[in-house]
Amino acid sequence: MATLKPPNESLSLISTHWPTITDATKFVLRYAPAIRGYLQMLLSQPADVDEALQDILVTVVQRGFTPDRVHRGRFRDYLIAAVRYSAWRTRRRARATQLNAAQADGLIAPAVAGEEAAWLADWRQCLLDRAWDRLECRQRLSPGNWHYTVLKLTADHPDASSKQLATQVAAAPPLSPAAFRKQLSRARVAFARALVHEVERTLEKPTPDSVMEELAELGLLEHVQRYFRC
Repeated sequence: MATLKPPNESLSLISTHWPTITDATKFVLRYAPAIRGYLQMLLSQPADVDEALQDILVTVVQRGFTPDRVHRGRFRDYLIAAVRYSAWRTRRRARATQLNAAQADGLIAPAVAGEEAAWLADWRQCLLDRAWDRLECRQRLSPGNWHYTVLKLTADHPDASSKQLATQVAAAPPLSPAAFRKQLSRARVAFARALVHEVERTLEKPTPDSVMEELAELGLLEHVQRYFRC
C-alpha cells in the first residue's frame, strides 16, 4: 500500500514545535474545550474544574512546557498528563479527607478506555475548530476568497445543489454554480492543509509519517486523504 504524504510545503511552514512555543498559555488555551471536558469527567464540582484549569495555566506560565517522557512527543499526551495531575492536586487540596488512596491513584493513573475515547473526541473537535477558524480568517483577509463560506454551506446542507448554495453566498458579482464548485474544490484542499498544519503543531518533531499516523489515530484522515499524494 502506498504511503500518503502531505504536501511538501505544509511541513516547511512549521518554524517551531510545541515544546518551544513562546506563548505557551495561548497555545494551551487553543485546546481549552478539551481540557475542560476532561476535567469535568474527573471532578464533580464546577469550582474544582475552574481551579484545576487555572492550576494548569499557572504552571505553564511559570515553567513553560516540560515534555519529558512524553509518548512520541505528542502535545495531547503531555496535556492529558498535566490535566490528570492538576485534577489530583485540586482534589487533594479541596477534600483531603474524602479522597482515599484508590481515588488518588485513579487520578494519576493512565486514562481508562472510556476517558481516552472522550478525550480524543474533544481533542479532534478542537483541531477541526481550529482548521475552520483558519479558513475563516483567510477568507476575511483575501477578497474573492469564499472558501469558508462555501465549505460551511456544503457541510450544513449536504443535499443541496451547487446552484442552490451559490445563491446564499454574498458575493459581488454573485457566484455562478460553476464558480461555487471551483471555490468548493479549493476550499476542501485549504481545509485539509489547515488541519494538517494544526496537527503538525501538536507534534514535537512532525514528519509526513507521524502526521499521517496522528491523523489516522484521531479519525481525521478522511478529511485530508483524497488531497494528499500517494
